[in-house]
Amino acid sequence: SEAFAALQQHLQVAFDGLDERTRQLNAIIEHIPIGVEVFDPQGQLRLVNRWGRELLGTSHDASPEAVASAFQAYDGRTGARYTADAMPHCRALRGESVQIGDVEVEVAGVRIPLEVYAAPVYNAQGKIVHAITVFQDIRERKHVESLLKDYNQTLQEAVTTKTAELAAAKEQAEAANQTKSRFLANMSHELRTPLNAILGYPQILLLDEFNLGAKEQGIVQNIITSGEYLLNLINEILEISKIEAGGMTFNVGILKLSQLLKDIDTMLRSKAGNKGLQFEISRDPDVPEVIYTDEMKLKQILINFLNNSIKFTKVGSVKLSVATVAERTNRLSFAVHDTGAGIAPEELEDLFGAFQQTQIGRQSNEGTGLGVNISQKFVQLLGGELIVESTVGQGSCFSFEIDLHPAKLESSHVTSEANAEQFRRRSCSDRKVLVVDDLAVNREILCALLKQWGFLVQEATDGEEAIACWRDWQPDLIFMDICMPKMNGEEATRSIKSQNPQPSTRIVAVTANAFEEDRIAILAAGADDFIRKPFKAEEIMESLKQQLGIEFSPKKRRVRAPAALGTHAEDVSPFPPPPPDATNLRILVADDSMVNQRLMQTYLEQLGHTAQMAKTGAEAVCVATGNSIDIIFMDVQMPQMDGLEATRNIREYLESDEQPYII
Repeated sequence: SEAFAALQQHLQVAFDGLDERTRQLNAIIEHIPIGVEVFDPQGQLRLVNRWGRELLGTSHDASPEAVASAFQAYDGRTGARYTADAMPHCRALRGESVQIGDVEVEVAGVRIPLEVYAAPVYNAQGKIVHAITVFQDIRERKHVESLLKDYNQTLQEAVTTKTAELAAAKEQAEAANQTKSRFLANMSHELRTPLNAILGYPQILLLDEFNLGAKEQGIVQNIITSGEYLLNLINEILEISKIEAGGMTFNVGILKLSQLLKDIDTMLRSKAGNKGLQFEISRDPDVPEVIYTDEMKLKQILINFLNNSIKFTKVGSVKLSVATVAERTNRLSFAVHDTGAGIAPEELEDLFGAFQQTQIGRQSNEGTGLGVNISQKFVQLLGGELIVESTVGQGSCFSFEIDLHPAKLESSHVTSEANAEQFRRRSCSDRKVLVVDDLAVNREILCALLKQWGFLVQEATDGEEAIACWRDWQPDLIFMDICMPKMNGEEATRSIKSQNPQPSTRIVAVTANAFEEDRIAILAAGADDFIRKPFKAEEIMESLKQQLGIEFSPKKRRVRAPAALGTHAEDVSPFPPPPPDATNLRILVADDSMVNQRLMQTYLEQLGHTAQMAKTGAEAVCVATGNSIDIIFMDVQMPQMDGLEATRNIREYLESDEQPYII
């Protein structure tokens, strides 16, 4: 009996301990902040914690049976009611572990989305004895997801709309750029066409048959110089406009570097020599003879920098050096050094801006401030960066590197040389040249030059006439305008080249379409050379030399000795004779342009007057206040002191009876 009592006591202690652990476990489950349900093997709900009872809309002391009957479960995706077999706890009792995020329970007419986890509970023998289900309210999450979905939808719609707007804007920008490019091409043509006459006729006047005197030749040369200056300004403005319109392209081709440097030397050496400057072009021995690059852009860069160096250097030298870059065999270096005025450090930062000039540049009253800006963009297009080093009073160095693409002469170039040699072997006494242009003034200028040099010349006004004349006359060379009615020059060139026997007639395009892509298109059509309008006589001569192999020197121009006006009928002056009662007025001409000074001086001399000259407003004030002057012809825009300020100073300084007329 004592043993039974002891056994009974041990069992009671064990049961009490088990009850305590059960109470602790139930307390933990009861206070878990998510819903917990426990089902027996028959699927009956045996336990549900407090959070679960509250979520499912029952009282805190409701029985599991009451809880089970308080709600209905639905599929959140379809809205269909869950069948018994599909319920998570039933699937857990079949041994599945389940995670479902689309369960909705309807409580008091309101559907609550739940996230449910269900798993089986096994005993020691591996038999399922319970299914436990854990669930939580995800209404807040669903709300956030809905907001995110709406936001994403709105964002997607905004992105789609913005993409469409950007695409439309891109199309509009491209259309605008095409319009700008067409406008610039047309504007280039319209500006260059009259300039061809403005610069062409003075060249004709300098021919022997007109026998101009020295003074008249000087006047004509001033017209040419001023016209070329205007042409340069037009070129720069059109070039920067084309760059801003997005029309700048990189046109790679074979370039003979030695020929380029020779051309630049021929073009600029005399200009530097006239100022007493030493001019030098050096090239390292390891620099390739032939490379692939954009010849026109490289040439323009070098000419811009060398011209600037010559313009702003009074004494010393200007030098261009070409070298390979150490340890970088695919790069070529160019540097332009001068001993000129130099650039102040504070001006270097703004040097590359469009229409920006240094103080010395502004004082010179020349140029637009576009040359360096255009050159910098060209250097970048060629794969380099422009570097400027300068010291005021000592000089400047503009240097850059470009990508180097070594090249070999192709067979087409060999063929061209062979054809040129064939022309050299032919007689030069019967060379026939056809001039094709729809404008009579352009034909007249070119024909006058060619006839003066001894060529046989015929004319055509459009592409159709050019083809007919070529068939009948078989000229050695055709100077072909491009923009013509009926059939343009490109079409005519293609037609002639397609049926041209060997040795072929050479075709040189002479056009006011001045952009690089125009040159490429025309050469692709079959033209052998390309000359831009307005052209110089020297360019025509050089083309004849290259295409026909002709070596000729124009006759030395005879200069008629000046004679007294009116002594011979043939000495007709372009100026009216001075009036018989002209008074020798005391005249001052204030203008910073030497061309304008010479022009005014010529006019005044023909009227029987002499004049003093002043280059700045300050000089004009000194002359006017230190001398008795009757009339001042005052330029407005001058360096140091402009014409308006000079006029105010003269008016304030002189007494009323000393005041000159200021025009």
